[in-house]
Amino acid sequence: MGKAKTDADVNKPKRAMSSYFMFMNDRRAKFREDNPEMSMCQITKALTEVWHKLTDDEKKKYTDMA
Repeated sequence: MGKAKTDADVNKPKRAMSSYFMFMNDRRAKFREDNPEMSMCQITKALTEVWHKLTDDEKKKYTDMA
Protein backbone atom coordinates (compact mmCIF):
# COMPACT_ATOMS: atom_id res chain seq x y z
CA MET A 1 0.00 0.00 0.00
CA GLY A 2 1.01 3.69 -0.22
CA LYS A 3 2.41 5.93 2.44
CA ALA A 4 0.08 7.47 4.96
CA LYS A 5 -0.46 11.17 4.36
CA THR A 6 0.93 13.32 7.15
CA ASP A 7 -0.88 16.43 8.32
CA ALA A 8 0.68 19.54 6.80
CA ASP A 9 1.34 22.56 8.97
CA VAL A 10 -1.46 24.94 8.01
CA ASN A 11 0.46 27.88 9.52
CA LYS A 12 3.55 27.26 7.41
CA PRO A 13 4.39 30.28 5.23
CA LYS A 14 3.95 29.78 1.51
CA ARG A 15 6.90 29.75 -0.83
CA ALA A 16 7.49 32.93 -2.85
CA MET A 17 6.03 32.93 -6.36
CA SER A 18 8.55 32.44 -9.17
CA SER A 19 9.21 35.03 -11.87
CA TYR A 20 7.57 32.69 -14.41
CA PHE A 21 4.32 32.59 -12.42
CA MET A 22 4.43 36.37 -11.96
CA PHE A 23 4.71 36.69 -15.76
CA MET A 24 1.84 34.24 -16.33
CA ASN A 25 -0.44 36.04 -13.87
CA ASP A 26 0.44 39.40 -15.44
CA ARG A 27 -0.26 38.33 -19.03
CA ARG A 28 -2.97 35.65 -18.80
CA ALA A 29 -6.07 37.89 -18.60
CA LYS A 30 -5.09 40.07 -21.57
CA PHE A 31 -4.05 37.04 -23.63
CA ARG A 32 -7.34 35.31 -22.87
CA GLU A 33 -9.28 38.44 -23.79
CA ASP A 34 -7.43 38.64 -27.13
CA ASN A 35 -7.88 34.89 -27.81
CA PRO A 36 -11.29 33.84 -26.41
CA GLU A 37 -11.39 30.69 -28.55
CA MET A 38 -8.30 29.22 -26.88
CA SER A 39 -8.56 26.82 -23.94
CA MET A 40 -6.66 27.52 -20.74
CA CYS A 41 -4.19 24.78 -21.66
CA GLN A 42 -3.53 26.37 -25.05
CA ILE A 43 -3.09 29.79 -23.43
CA THR A 44 -0.59 28.40 -20.96
CA LYS A 45 1.41 26.74 -23.73
CA ALA A 46 1.41 29.92 -25.82
CA LEU A 47 2.48 32.10 -22.89
CA THR A 48 5.22 29.61 -21.99
CA GLU A 49 6.60 29.98 -25.51
CA VAL A 50 6.54 33.77 -25.10
CA TRP A 51 8.36 33.43 -21.76
CA HIS A 52 11.12 31.33 -23.32
CA LYS A 53 11.62 33.91 -26.09
CA LEU A 54 11.99 36.84 -23.69
CA THR A 55 15.47 38.28 -23.19
CA ASP A 56 17.00 38.48 -19.73
CA ASP A 57 16.30 42.23 -19.72
CA GLU A 58 12.62 41.61 -20.46
CA LYS A 59 12.44 38.96 -17.72
CA LYS A 60 14.15 41.27 -15.20
CA LYS A 61 10.84 42.98 -14.29
CA TYR A 62 9.42 39.65 -13.15
CA THR A 63 12.66 38.46 -11.57
CA ASP A 64 12.76 41.62 -9.46
CA MET A 65 9.14 41.11 -8.35
CA ALA A 66 9.87 37.51 -7.37
